[in-house]
Parts: sequence; C-alpha cells; structure tokens
Amino acid sequence: MVGYQGGGESPEDGFFYINHLEPQCKTTLAVMVREFTDLYDGPILQKHRKGENPCPGHCFYKDNLDDRPELCECLFVRVVMQRIKDWPKKDD
Repeated sequence: MVGYQGGGESPEDGFFYINHLEPQCKTTLAVMVREFTDLYDGPILQKHRKGENPCPGHCFYKDNLDDRPELCECLFVRVVMQRIKDWPKKDD
C-alpha cells in the first residue's frame, strides 16, 4: 500500500495506490477505492466534519492508520488501507 488519492464527491471515488512487488511486474497500480467495499462493514458517512467538532485531519498522516474514536467520512478509507497493509503477503 502506497497511499490514497481522493477524488470526486466521496472517499469511494478515490484511488488506492498499491505496489505490485512480483519480480516480473514491480509496478504501482491505481485501483478505485470502491473495488474494496467488501473489506469494510462499518458506517459510511456522507459528510466531512465541520463546525464545532471539525475533522482532526488524521488522513494526512499516511503512516498512522490506528483506530480513532472519531467518525469521519474517510473512516472507510483508513480501515480498508489498514486491512490491505495487514493482509498476508507471499514471501519473495
């Protein structure tokens, strides 16, 4: 997992960038986030947090995917990224 790039109206319209480390490939793939919806079973919120309780900006820290108590529209993205990072990989 390299990272996430938002796009469109919702987090699901963005892309995950994933390095394919097979020796014959070694490329970075851009895959639409919505292709990974089956890896998430929590709430998908529709609005960015503003006002009295604004978004704390955890998504700007690409190496920090820890669970957070806040509910934000990018919670879905963070959870899926963590699952992809934790997914067992084949040894080289």
